[in-house]
Amino acid sequence: MTAALIPLLFIALFGLPLSCLAQGYDNGLLEIIGKAYDQKTGQFIYTEHHLQMYNDGELVRHHVEYQKPDGSALATKTLDYGNQPFAPAFQLQDWRDGYLEAAEYTDKGYRLKRRDRKSAPASSKLIDPQGELELVSDAGFDRYVQARLPNLMERGLQKFRLAVAGRLASYGFTARLVERTTLFGQQAALIRVELSNLLSLLVDGIDITYALESGHLLRYSGISNIRDDNGVRYDARIDFPPEQRRFNPIGADAEGTPGYPALRNGSGAGFPDTPVDPQTLPSTPD
Repeated sequence: MTAALIPLLFIALFGLPLSCLAQGYDNGLLEIIGKAYDQKTGQFIYTEHHLQMYNDGELVRHHVEYQKPDGSALATKTLDYGNQPFAPAFQLQDWRDGYLEAAEYTDKGYRLKRRDRKSAPASSKLIDPQGELELVSDAGFDRYVQARLPNLMERGLQKFRLAVAGRLASYGFTARLVERTTLFGQQAALIRVELSNLLSLLVDGIDITYALESGHLLRYSGISNIRDDNGVRYDARIDFPPEQRRFNPIGADAEGTPGYPALRNGSGAGFPDTPVDPQTLPSTPD
């Protein structure tokens, strides 16, 4: 493995679903806005709009729209959790060149898939979801951290296996408690995530900050799963302030919520190859 490929291991940790294991949502849609900034310059680079569907308190499906500052579409991510909260089926597609990463369950195992551009053939590989360490993939990492946060706060360390669609493989990772801190007026835990072998000496890990009371993700700092127009992954700080979360019980007005029809119909990780019209998504201040 070369140093140039190592960032792919860390971007597989993001596109987080920002799930709410600690809050106990019932039936409805949770909307979350995240703002991404360049870590070196502080420049605002893109917005994430998350829409999650809850049935009987369980997160079942999730849709993410990534947008440029002008509102134009960058990429779409869809996830279907089923009975696998930490390693869901998912699909990430970049609308500029057709780059794709995905994972699905088959009767033979957990299949990872990657396509470098729309005109290129896709590559795939099966991995065994069973093992000594719990398997985590993509946005399931957020739910994993929330579920293991009490243990992490007590022991200071948590190990897991990460499936990386961009590398068609899985790797051992370690989440380590760095310190207790305060962010957006909330008591929080700063956690460092690193490879669990000597490669961790070659690259920086990622830093994630979780609110201790709610278990919500407040900030992500590290390599992003979104690329710039030259195909280079952003090194981003992505903020998720508490005021940018809104829960809508499913009712008469649900059809007007962006992305709801596809979530309702169980499209999961198989949304049609057309992005949501950015004009239909809620606008937020920079």
